Amino acid sequence: MDIQSLIFERPEIVCADTDFSIPTPPFQTFDAFVSSLKKFGPLVGEGTMGPSAHSKDPFQLSDRVSGQVVFGWAPNTHKIHALSIPVIFVGAAPHPTNPLVLYVLAEDATKKQDAVIRGFRPVDQDKRIFAMAYKNFEKRVIHLHPGCPQPHTEFLFSEKKIASFIDSGSQEEKCHAAGQAIFDYYKKQSKSSQKAEIALSEIFDNIRLKKDGLLRGEYITRAWSGSLAGDRRGVGDDHFCWQA
Repeated sequence: MDIQSLIFERPEIVCADTDFSIPTPPFQTFDAFVSSLKKFGPLVGEGTMGPSAHSKDPFQLSDRVSGQVVFGWAPNTHKIHALSIPVIFVGAAPHPTNPLVLYVLAEDATKKQDAVIRGFRPVDQDKRIFAMAYKNFEKRVIHLHPGCPQPHTEFLFSEKKIASFIDSGSQEEKCHAAGQAIFDYYKKQSKSSQKAEIALSEIFDNIRLKKDGLLRGEYITRAWSGSLAGDRRGVGDDHFCWQA
């Protein structure tokens, strides 16, 4: 049987805002959690979950979820004193009595130790998708972090037409608009141009962690600074402007 659900492709990297002054995405009900996934895309969290939090090995569930093979655990195998680990929540599967939360194991790829906007990527050693009952998710999740506004980071992290960022055309305009939207989002959330500047800078730093990050960083900097379009100001506001 194939259960239809909301599930995202395995992300390459997900930016998460770990500033606790920013409201946590709603997850107090299953429907609220699904709405947060639809709004933000994959979400980073920490909790007592994954293979290290169980006394038995996971097994492949008999039902696929939207065509994906999913793994879970038998009841009463969760450890009482399990350590919290980072995960990326990639989906949710509705069920009349036992809705599921789907996640992959993750690691913090951020180089700057005190960064608030942090980049998390799925671990290469274990590419399985894990499932847990929503009722257990409520008990075991410790933090759920807001993601960067979608679809802005989807564009910045995508592999599509990277070279066209420098063509002074629609791709550059879209990149500039994505940067401005991210800045405006964090300025509104934090009521601070300075925090919005920090968030934008840290997202940029995380983009540079990708395999083509150095080249992508050059293109994004040119687009965000408006240096290839004489009548376009850099991303920011009256207090901050992105410089090439």
